[in-house]
Amino acid sequence: MKCLEELNDSNLAPSEHASPLAFGQADNLQSKLESYKDGMKIHESLENILVSQNKVLYTNGKEHLTRISAQAALVADHEQMIQKSQWRSKEIQTACMHNLFQEYSESSMLK
Repeated sequence: MKCLEELNDSNLAPSEHASPLAFGQADNLQSKLESYKDGMKIHESLENILVSQNKVLYTNGKEHLTRISAQAALVADHEQMIQKSQWRSKEIQTACMHNLFQEYSESSMLK
């Protein structure tokens, strides 16, 4: 019987030592799980914010590209108008010079 008591005592001591450690680890794990849950709530909140910002960027970006395309078309039209204006100016200048020389020639012949 004494042998069984010694066996019981030898098993009891490690169990008494391990029990508080196990409960401590269980409490620690529970605390970590709660912290993880809180972190996931923050993650979900940030994810929602990022989705919202992504929508804004997509919409604004698309509008910006549309404006840039419209502006490029206006610049191209303006460049064509400048080229036509330059061509017309040279045409008028040539006509004026031609008229001046023609008038000069005619007045020289009359003398």
